[in-house]
Amino acid sequence: GSLHGTASRHVRTLLDRADTGGVSAAVNEALQVHRHVPGFGHPLYPQGDPRCTELLRLLREHWSGKDGMDTVETVLSMAVDRTQVHPNVDFALGAIGHVGELGHDAGDAVFGVARTAGWLAHAVEEYGERPLRFRPRARYAGSEPRSL
Repeated sequence: GSLHGTASRHVRTLLDRADTGGVSAAVNEALQVHRHVPGFGHPLYPQGDPRCTELLRLLREHWSGKDGMDTVETVLSMAVDRTQVHPNVDFALGAIGHVGELGHDAGDAVFGVARTAGWLAHAVEEYGERPLRFRPRARYAGSEPRSL
């Protein structure tokens, strides 16, 4: 959803606006529109998302002098200073798209592939467990379907 997964699109908008209108104005606008800075905060990683840390490390390692990196670093610094909230994987995906000049939905694709790999890993783990461990406990309460 828009809070995670497709949030990298909002990060791209933030970074693009920071490039054209200034970082402070872009961060202020994001806080007014979203009431948070897109790509910052994650309930499971309040001290920082390790996925983001690694992706930003790789981004810096491979594209440190490329156009857009200064914007990424300045937005990152200002957002953390202003909110005391750390970036998450969506910020890193938006940053990669921004610096790499990819389409605004590129982060969605990367997120989807990564999520699929995670789901498959969970499925493989489940094969070694008792069957149907996560089967929902519910009964259908609706009307009976009519036959055709």
